Amino acid sequence: MSSASADEQARAALAAGQDATQPAGGSSTDSNGNGSSSANGVPAASPSPSSAILAAFSEPKDVQQCAAAKAAQEANEPKKEEELLWYFAIGSMINLTSMNLRNLFPRQSMPGVLHGWKLVFRGVGGMGDIEEAAGESFHGVLHQLTCAEFQHLDSIEAVYKRTPVVVDTYDGRKINAFAYKMDPSKMGPQTQPDSLPGERYLDIITRGCRHFGVSEEYIKWLEKVPTVPRKKPEEYRTVPAPPPVVISAAELAAGVGATPYDPAVPLLVSINGKVLQWVVTPDTPGMQMMYSWSQKRYAGTDCTVMVAKTLYEPMFPIPTTYEAMPPVCRGWAEDLFIGFTLRQGGLQDGRRLGAYEVIGWLEGRQPEELKDQAPRPFQQPKQQEQQNQQQEQQIA
Repeated sequence: MSSASADEQARAALAAGQDATQPAGGSSTDSNGNGSSSANGVPAASPSPSSAILAAFSEPKDVQQCAAAKAAQEANEPKKEEELLWYFAIGSMINLTSMNLRNLFPRQSMPGVLHGWKLVFRGVGGMGDIEEAAGESFHGVLHQLTCAEFQHLDSIEAVYKRTPVVVDTYDGRKINAFAYKMDPSKMGPQTQPDSLPGERYLDIITRGCRHFGVSEEYIKWLEKVPTVPRKKPEEYRTVPAPPPVVISAAELAAGVGATPYDPAVPLLVSINGKVLQWVVTPDTPGMQMMYSWSQKRYAGTDCTVMVAKTLYEPMFPIPTTYEAMPPVCRGWAEDLFIGFTLRQGGLQDGRRLGAYEVIGWLEGRQPEELKDQAPRPFQQPKQQEQQNQQQEQQIA
């Protein structure tokens, strides 16, 4: 299938509101692994990870990471029940696909109700949060995770903190679990009012609720929550056009930044073929958090697939490799990246994008008129070279 036809199919699916990744309906298993209906009963999770999701990790780096994670998981297979913890998901993590795309594979899952709290949507992205409220309650999904997976989840939910809660299951049990509550100390100053949740976000939540048999009454309530509509492809923002410079894969990979920030050790990231460099000194708590987060998540990589996995859009095929992503899906990931970077301070101006400056095209993804142009000369920064030497000595 050509990229053009894949693009057209993805656009058609988006326009028609079809799910390009998940089959209709869903099934689940009880705690003993026996199949059960996910209508209005008391289902537990479908076995995880699913082969369909693991098959999505076909990019070389993802294959290595997934294999390493699986090996580590098998080597540390819990021997006692207390080595497993319960996570009460309230937002996109209700959805098993969202969990799997972030390398989280619940041992079992089940719907539940949290009493004495309410679900709210906060921040410029309208993300889910919990707030104590006497006499109120809301539904979600309990996922059983390893301690290691919880540590990974902590890194994902960077502006939240674990909060102990007691969740009532649909069959009358009480489960000690952790939910995640936004932590203002981990967030920069909010200069804009809270936003409505996005249509994509609520779609992911309701799909996950249906899969795990959450109360249909609660799902109907979710479906009535006002949302920010999905953008149409023609509304996607694009990173400013790069200068006619080609950046080698080696230079991108070396652009991992430094801690603390050092402009002599660049932080580079590529999105949809364009290479950007962090150019602003992170001199506020919010900027420092964003720099640290960007360094851990994106530095030295082409983050197009990663962004699409992290902020899963069920209207598009599950992202596997850059080449397999329809162009419209890459454009969607680029728009998401822009939204994130503009929250770091600054506006899109010339070749500046928030804290970044666009410096060139990634080798192999440059436009036709630059296809024969060689990458610019690259010499590894001395600090990075010393770090590499130290690592080699430690290995030796």
